Amino acid sequence: MRSGRVVAGTLIAFAVSVICLLPPGIHFVTGPIGPAIGGYVAGSRLQLSGAESAVVGASMAIALAVSAIAAIELFSFMPDLALQTSIPLSVIGAIYVGVLGTGGCWLASRNAS
Repeated sequence: MRSGRVVAGTLIAFAVSVICLLPPGIHFVTGPIGPAIGGYVAGSRLQLSGAESAVVGASMAIALAVSAIAAIELFSFMPDLALQTSIPLSVIGAIYVGVLGTGGCWLASRNAS
């Protein structure tokens, strides 16, 4: 497993999943499946292995959890939402992103071989 490919795959997958949230109107469709799309793009572009796909998905999950907690706490998006609530919600979101990102990346690796 080459760590450079995993880092590049994580950055590509996370960027694509964020970009899927941007287009107005269709973001209701592309947003929820954005991590899978991002994982697939990263997996197909970099031809990642199955083990690398799992690491990319886990890295996406960690990136989402950290950025969500930071955004909620630092920018006070939801002032009534306490840290005790934001951490479990971020963990649930991270699991969702991790599973979809790993699945998309793994599917791309299976299609490439």
